[in-house]
Amino acid sequence: MSKLESIMQAIVAKAVAINDGATPTPNTIFKYVSRQVLIGQNLQQSQKPALGVQRLIDRNDRKHDSLNAQVTQLAFQFQVIGKETDKEAIDTELTMLKDYLNQAFLNTTLGGLVANITYYGAYSSNFVAMPQGSELVRYLTVMVEAKPSNS
Repeated sequence: MSKLESIMQAIVAKAVAINDGATPTPNTIFKYVSRQVLIGQNLQQSQKPALGVQRLIDRNDRKHDSLNAQVTQLAFQFQVIGKETDKEAIDTELTMLKDYLNQAFLNTTLGGLVANITYYGAYSSNFVAMPQGSELVRYLTVMVEAKPSNS
């Protein structure tokens, strides 16, 4: 398995494990996590809030390469789909869900697979006619891989 695939699997595993910290039994925040683009209307209410995980960019960062290692910038996004249908509560829910993502991912290294993860931005908040919030939340990191020898 490639390092990039290991990173994506680690991101999904970390997202699936996000909980509210309640005692004695913590509640899972995202009822459904997928590496596919999600269509909110196709999800059952019991599957929400839901999270789609997508890799946006992985490109070589040549200015930081060394003789023996290649540095790759990696941007990934979460497609957050909320459960709320009350127009007054949609933005509040999306903000709370983004806070859970930040707590789980900011400054983590996914067990040393990547450099510290940083927040890259939130895009495309949607409040559609059938009220349900969705938002794209993006993060940025780098990974380092050994360059193959040329012998």
